[in-house]
Amino acid sequence: MKSQIARTIAICVIVILYAVVLNASPLSNNVVVIVGNNAPDLENFAASELCGYLDKLFGIRIKPMTKLSGSPDAVFLIGSPTTNPLIKIFPQVSDQGVVIQRAAGETPTLIVGGGSPQATMWAVYELAERWGVHFLNDRDALPKKSAFRMPDLTVKMEPIFRVRAHGTTNVDFADSGEGWGIKDFRRFIDQLAKMKYNRINVGGFAWQPYLEYEVNGIKRQTVTLWYDFDYPITPDMPGRSVFPADAKEFWNPDLPPKGTPDELLKAGVQLQHELIDYGKSRGMECVTGASVSEYPREFAPILGGSVPIHMMSHLTTTPGPDTKLDDPGLHKLASTVVRTTIDTYPKVDRVNLSINEWRQWTDQYKRAWDALDKKYQIGEITSLDKVLDASMHRAGYAWGANFSKADLEKKASDEVKGDLASLYFFDWLVRDSGAVSESKRPDMKFLYWGFAEELYPILPKVLPPNSELEVMPDNFLTHLLQRPGILTTLSGGQIKPIINLTMDDDNIGIIPQMTTSSLKKVLEILSKTHWEGIVARERFPGDHDTERAYLARAAWDPTADPDKIASEQLEAVCGERCGEELTTTMRAIDAATIVWERDDEHFAFPVPNMLMKYWKAGPVPDYLEENRKNYEQGWKAAQRAVSASTPEGKSVAEFWAKRMEFSVKYITAVEFVRRAATAEDAHQPQQAVEEATKALASLRESIEAYAAVARNQSDRGSIAVAVEYGYRPLEKKIAELKQHTVTGASLNQGGSKPN
Repeated sequence: MKSQIARTIAICVIVILYAVVLNASPLSNNVVVIVGNNAPDLENFAASELCGYLDKLFGIRIKPMTKLSGSPDAVFLIGSPTTNPLIKIFPQVSDQGVVIQRAAGETPTLIVGGGSPQATMWAVYELAERWGVHFLNDRDALPKKSAFRMPDLTVKMEPIFRVRAHGTTNVDFADSGEGWGIKDFRRFIDQLAKMKYNRINVGGFAWQPYLEYEVNGIKRQTVTLWYDFDYPITPDMPGRSVFPADAKEFWNPDLPPKGTPDELLKAGVQLQHELIDYGKSRGMECVTGASVSEYPREFAPILGGSVPIHMMSHLTTTPGPDTKLDDPGLHKLASTVVRTTIDTYPKVDRVNLSINEWRQWTDQYKRAWDALDKKYQIGEITSLDKVLDASMHRAGYAWGANFSKADLEKKASDEVKGDLASLYFFDWLVRDSGAVSESKRPDMKFLYWGFAEELYPILPKVLPPNSELEVMPDNFLTHLLQRPGILTTLSGGQIKPIINLTMDDDNIGIIPQMTTSSLKKVLEILSKTHWEGIVARERFPGDHDTERAYLARAAWDPTADPDKIASEQLEAVCGERCGEELTTTMRAIDAATIVWERDDEHFAFPVPNMLMKYWKAGPVPDYLEENRKNYEQGWKAAQRAVSASTPEGKSVAEFWAKRMEFSVKYITAVEFVRRAATAEDAHQPQQAVEEATKALASLRESIEAYAAVARNQSDRGSIAVAVEYGYRPLEKKIAELKQHTVTGASLNQGGSKPN
């Protein structure tokens, strides 16, 4: 009996062991990934990434090898003939060309490579996508494990846009990358690389902590984040749970809270170096800014004719209308900034020279035009009068409801005038100042950012060869599409243009935005007119997985369909029915964004009057009701998506359900605020208190809904903003109303008593 039991146990053990071996994938020892013995670091990384996907998708656990041995059942060759001697036949491609193709021979062999180590890495990620992987902002969405089969692919891809960029710290406000530390950025940069983005923009504004310098004995002292606004974290605030338990203020995790200028600069420069190094490790170019159009306010005594900059908090100084083109103080400041930028960040690929958003250096334009015409014959292209006249007739140009036609015409004209002064000045700075030739990188290349669109035709004559020109003709793509002709004026010249494409805009603010329908139209024009590159302009990576994926694919494929890409991604993330519902949510947000761009460009702009600017008497605007319904449609669809989701994707569906709830209840709060203001204006204080109290309750629910699904620093920053510029001001207003109500009642009671 005992022997029978022992024999049975032995048989069971053998069966179990055999099953384990089978389930461990019999191909694990028969699939090999070969990388060149002296392959570049990026190709070694690419080979490791391919091994990782073989494990995640097929249960094949292997490591890259440098030589072929034995008799494998399948072989992946990583690289190109210049880096991997086993690759014999390879198509001719550019340095960005991606290649996936079968190699001749008895053993199934797939070449996964490209025209450069970066392109080889992209080829691995392209293969992963062909296997069904989708890249989100913070993770991969993987299909279920399956049996391995060698793919029969022939892929040869070249990009439509050679520059595919994304911002990092080169932004402002607490809801942007300005609040992200290197830990936050690493994962995101990994995901960008998988989607073949190949550039990150770093650096930032003149008041941000990214450059330390001294001029004429004046040491830089103005160092802060988000225009020196404060976002206190208190126990009683809605959304408190998303912040660290010991947090007293929302702040960048890599910068010392309440640090001295020297401490902030040291940490900020370190963060930039870490960003640059990490971006380089993922095959990305890096561009940093040199702020030569404005300077921290302590340098005002050096700059002739300086004026406070026309921006929030007035942290910086800038050339005024009368500042001379050859002002010695301006020359010294700018030369110092350019040289110090290059010497501080010598690993960057380009330095960005930017135009101020609001032009104040406007009276030197004719002198600048004449000098540039004498040097570069720009008058052969057009005349100054024609340029100025064109600026006064920009179709679709808008800047908020408070701007009259005359205001807009003056702003556009000032842009041309100020940009002519800057164009002359930048020409001197790069070619003649010595700032570049005397730096650690005398070969540094430059990117010029933000020139007025009326100057596009003359720029190829003035900007140095190999320069890049980055533009953003309008924050809003629906406005840009009213004058699409300007997108053709830069094509075909020696200057290859790059355009910022808005996915969400800081003016519309912390409410969810999508511009997919407009992006599709703009990209169709750009691809036909041979633009050099695109920049994904966004502050909320968690909101834009589908859009970012579309932009990434459209950079290579002119037939890319945003609806198809969004649907496939969302279905892969959370299941077919869930994906269908979330696609409805995305379309609802897109529709809402068009309304904001049409009727209220500053709806949730993250500044102190964000909510209380709506405290004014009058009926609730129709567009608010229209957009509340748009977001409600998205909310209902997201709620259905939660019910239909797979377990693995439920967190994504829940994110959108809560993000939509935030939107609906925030808009509802704005509507109550408007009604409260109307009641106050009608001398109905009790009614005003009741409406304002409803607004506060809706706002608290809104913030708590968002807090329940907050995933990154942009989400946390938005919550801090909503509390500081929405909840707290409204609380204060209600307290004032109640005080006035009590005071008024007391006075009335006092007046009714007999003598």
